Amino acid sequence: MASLSRGVAVFHLALLLLAAAAPASSVPPSPTNVQAFHRSGQTFVTWDEVADSTAKYRIYRSNAAITSVSGLTQLGEVDRNTTLDSRAAVEGAGAKPYRIVPGVDLSLASGLFVHSAAETGAFHYAVTSVNIGGENTVVVSGVNSTANALAETLDLPQPVLQRTLTPGNGREYDIYVHWTSHVGTPLYPKMCILPSKAFTFMILRRGSVGLHPLVVLFHGYSSYYYGSPGNPIIGTGYPDEWVLSCDDYLDNYLQSSFWYGYNDGFNWTTGLPTPTTGTNVDYTQRRVVYAIDWARANLPIDLNRVYCAGWSAGGTGATFTSHSLRDRVAAHVSWVPKLDFTFLTEVIPNASFNPAQWQRVYSERKWGTMASFLPCSDGIPTYDRLNYSYLVDATASEDLPHSTFFAGRNDNIVGWAEKIGPLMALQAAKQSFVFLWDSRTHDGVAIPGEWAPMQYWNTWFYDYDLSGSLPAFSNCSADGNLGNGDPTTADSMGTINGYLRWDAPPIDLASSWSVIVRNRDLLSVYGTESAPEAITVDVTPRRFQVFTVLGSGLYPWEVRDATTDSLISSGETVPDGNGLLTVPGVLVTDNGARVTIFEVGTAVSGPGAVARAALRLFPNPSRGLPNALFSLPRDASVVIDVIDAAGRRRGGSRLLSIGRGSHVVTPEDAGFGAIAGLGPGVYFYRVGGPDVELFGAARSGRWMLVR
Repeated sequence: MASLSRGVAVFHLALLLLAAAAPASSVPPSPTNVQAFHRSGQTFVTWDEVADSTAKYRIYRSNAAITSVSGLTQLGEVDRNTTLDSRAAVEGAGAKPYRIVPGVDLSLASGLFVHSAAETGAFHYAVTSVNIGGENTVVVSGVNSTANALAETLDLPQPVLQRTLTPGNGREYDIYVHWTSHVGTPLYPKMCILPSKAFTFMILRRGSVGLHPLVVLFHGYSSYYYGSPGNPIIGTGYPDEWVLSCDDYLDNYLQSSFWYGYNDGFNWTTGLPTPTTGTNVDYTQRRVVYAIDWARANLPIDLNRVYCAGWSAGGTGATFTSHSLRDRVAAHVSWVPKLDFTFLTEVIPNASFNPAQWQRVYSERKWGTMASFLPCSDGIPTYDRLNYSYLVDATASEDLPHSTFFAGRNDNIVGWAEKIGPLMALQAAKQSFVFLWDSRTHDGVAIPGEWAPMQYWNTWFYDYDLSGSLPAFSNCSADGNLGNGDPTTADSMGTINGYLRWDAPPIDLASSWSVIVRNRDLLSVYGTESAPEAITVDVTPRRFQVFTVLGSGLYPWEVRDATTDSLISSGETVPDGNGLLTVPGVLVTDNGARVTIFEVGTAVSGPGAVARAALRLFPNPSRGLPNALFSLPRDASVVIDVIDAAGRRRGGSRLLSIGRGSHVVTPEDAGFGAIAGLGPGVYFYRVGGPDVELFGAARSGRWMLVR
């Protein structure tokens, strides 16, 4: 007890020393009870705030004990209420305190600063207070500075679970927060212009077995990650789907960064003035990429089925983020997005991105005028970076995620004419996309959209995954008329590529690539919009998994009726400047059309033709048991062995009797059950059995298992 009394007396004496040492004028008293702990590359510093409501707090760090802040560099300055999560009010029941330890609310009387460590070492922290009268620089160890050094490591910061909500709709909502910084580390780039800024993202969970597709949801301008009180987002309704919903907001009248970012001289509080110098940094997109990569690494996500979706500004975010993450996103759907921030000449009256209109002014507040030609953090001019046509042209040789767009001819917010350039760029680059337009205004209230029955949580993107190739369509005879940019010159409603679909997965082999293309009816407010009975279209394979395009050579192709197998057309094609092969003028009828491209030198018919079988395992790589995809010129009996790097058989060896044509054999039927216990790594598969000679050199391959 005597020791405890002495400790209390020492603490009270320290407080008296702080008060006595503070200048007698208007500087605030010093904060007390400074504490710090380190976790996953970040140090969380807390303190008790002072009674002065005008006080702010400065945080210092040193590798030696801090007795004075003189000569030390500030980590940052923060206002009061740093433990209050004001954005959480959208969930209902008002704002909530943050948690830096799951399950434990911070006191609203405390301050918080989170520092991302750029190096490994041991460090001390101090916190001072400042107001209009000046800074109180008095430091007392154990009161407003840490008495002991804190061990820190360079590591990737992790988000902190705040709470799990169960609003009674069959879904669970995990709310996470991660703290960003205005200074980056080798593992964690700067993601805000402010130090220690908290941002929220949410994981909506449905189903708990196996791997889940992930939809990354981008909310609209001035909206929230959760939806609205009493009306949370619910996703598409697809079975076992999980949703990642991030947050894009600015604490000023500008409200949103359009999911991109803002100038490195941006004023977070006022949004003024318009920048004329500096670099525009993709702060917001970096946060989204961090959340996506965290989800892919830490949640039971099917890495081949990650999708993006968004409305309005969120549609812009979905489109541009999908382009940036084209190696990680399979497809996206974007409703009424802004696609070209350079476009200034919309015909629609009062179009908000025309010169001097409100969204044009708001854009210039974040990125400067087009005339200022400021660079962005990618190293290219900002308004090139924010022009989807430019991005598509620049990556024409790369495979972009499949895109689905909905737009309105009477949209005076994001515009109509600005869509034509990006669509023409997608066509020219032979990327996979569908575009549907109608007469709607931006919100679809003043003039509803004729395609409304198809737009809400359109799940077309579930036809696509990164483990399979896909066809891109261009020059489709069923395409509507976009006009010249004046809405009155376009069809009142129409589509580009919308009347076409294909059977997944394509048959993607070393010797050939094949897909069945079919026509597709659409649904509008008027009922079924029937596809033409006969459509012609150019077909370009994208995202090859096995088939290889060499730098030159003639690639034979043929188109057959998918029902009768009768030959419709044939010919040869050569790689274009981007290494792409295109089969022109494919005739698609109600029977479907099977389009096949063969490797260089293949004799498609005649005495030199050799009919070969082929096999591949998919997905590849996969987190679970793979399926086997066979393509056979006749009925055959075969077995598949799965072999490890040491040559040991680890699964398969079940005799399979398979008919002519293309067939998917499930893991269970193939005898792959034993693979479930294997560790991650590279494995090999080999075809054997009575009819192994059908496979020629294609009787073995490589398969990767990840966990």
